[in-house]
Parts: sequence; structure tokens; C-alpha cells
Amino acid sequence: MPLMGQFVRCLAICLSCLFVQGAMPVRSQIVIGAPYPQTGAYQAMGGPVKIGIDLAVEEWNKRVISSSRNTLLKDNQKLVVTPVDDKCEPSQALVAANDLVSLEKSIQVVIGHNCSGAAIEAAPIYDSHKLLMISTFATNPRLTDVGHKLVFRMVGRDDDQADAAASYIASNRTFGTVAIVHDDQPYGRELASLVRRSLRNRGITEAMFVEVHPPTDDEGDSAGYGNLVKEIAEKRIDVIYYAGYPSSGVALRKKTWSGNVTVPMLSGDGFLTEDYVQLVGAEAASQTFMALFGFRGGWTPG
Repeated sequence: MPLMGQFVRCLAICLSCLFVQGAMPVRSQIVIGAPYPQTGAYQAMGGPVKIGIDLAVEEWNKRVISSSRNTLLKDNQKLVVTPVDDKCEPSQALVAANDLVSLEKSIQVVIGHNCSGAAIEAAPIYDSHKLLMISTFATNPRLTDVGHKLVFRMVGRDDDQADAAASYIASNRTFGTVAIVHDDQPYGRELASLVRRSLRNRGITEAMFVEVHPPTDDEGDSAGYGNLVKEIAEKRIDVIYYAGYPSSGVALRKKTWSGNVTVPMLSGDGFLTEDYVQLVGAEAASQTFMALFGFRGGWTPG
């Protein structure tokens, strides 16, 4: 499972930084703060994160029990996870971060905040408390560009991702007219703007640059989707670049496909969801191309 591997690597790096380097005092166990969305509109994004964390911690603790010699940690400590709900929202991320730093059971490292907006808001709190934060998903460049000394990420940046997307679009002769659609979240807005800039640097001006919001019903019939699909058809768009999370992107793909707008849709890593094929259908999924972690391995069909 890729997510499990991501968390195992992240845990190893966190632990080596904190304890092998002697940055924190030795304790009987290591308490990890894990902020991720557990409720709200983006709850579905938190499920795989919880699975990844639980599996990685379970694997680590099994190694501690069965090891006849020390593991990576000098004193062979076990791991304990304290999850908090950030709802993938900046305001709730502030609450979650303050909850973690105020706990009696001292958090020694924070692994989390999937969403860029949440991560950016929470980062200064951890940094001011000299608490190491590593996000495995937040890709907005601002997270690490502002100069926090103890804030890191385990994934590529949106400026790299945007440049890869623009290069892919520019190299495909069938992509004559481009629509850029974002979900008006910090991650989506920034990524959409970076894709637009990278395309214009290559002499390509987008035909559309618009925002959408999560639908109010399961069919994605919220205000604006029908008009948007109509506009995409009227402007004879050849490719859609969607920047944002699944809550809006899935509805957009379903609505375009059912409206006979069967053009390819490219997207960033934040659009990854395990049940995408079931949600939009096999045909629509086959014409959706998503960036994977790191962005340098090309594009993969949905």
C-alpha cells in the first residue's frame, strides 16, 4: 500500500531527526500528533491517512517487540498516536494545533495536515513551540517558503507539479484549448494559478479559468455545474485541468461525462481517491490523468 510506505518512511525520518540526533529527551514512548480530516466535507480524505498511520505504527511496534537488538531508536521506544480532527479547514487546523501543543501527554512530533490551507495555518504554532511538523501531503510552496525552521514536507511542491502539467499539455498537439478549473481552496487556487503561469510561459493562454464548489447533493447538481459544462462545450475545450480535492472534482468529471463532454481531464495529486473509478465510471476514469507523489513519474489514468 503506497500510503503505508509513505508513513513508514516519514516515521523513520522523524524519529531519526528527533532521537538519534538527540533533539529530544529520551522517553518510554514516542507520542505522535496526527491531525487529519475526520469529519466535515473532506472526511473521506482522512480515511486512508488513518489506515496508513495505524499500519505504520503497528509495523514499527512489532519490530520493537520482536527485535533482539535496538531498532533505529536508541532505547527501542514504542509509538503512540494522538489523532485530532482538522477537517481540512484552516480555522479548524488552528484549533487542532493548539489542542496538540496543550496536551498534558507531550507530543514529540506532528505528522499530518493533509490539506495545504490547514497545514499553512497550523505550521507557525508548531514552529513557535519548537515542535517538528512533517506533512506527507501538503504541496503548497508557501508551507516551507516562509522560513519555519521545524516544518517539512514529504511530497513535491505545487510549482514543480504545475510545470510538469504545463509541459505535458504543451507537448500534446490535441490540447488546443485549455480550461483550468479549481475548487477555491488554498491548495486548488494556488495550483491553478501556477499551472496558468507555467502554460503562459510556454505561450499558451487558457480559454477558461473558473472555480467550482462542492455539490450540495450526490448527483453534483449544485448551482454552476450545469452552466460550467455548457460553457466548456461551447468553447470547444480540448482538455480540462482540475486543481483541487475530490469533493468538487468527482462531481465535475461526472457532470462533464454525462453532458457528453468527454475530453481528457488532468489533475494534481490532491485529486487522488481510491474509489475514483467506482464514483465516476470506468470510461470517465480512463480519461482522467492524475499526478502521483513527486510528480516526476508522469501521469497515470484515474
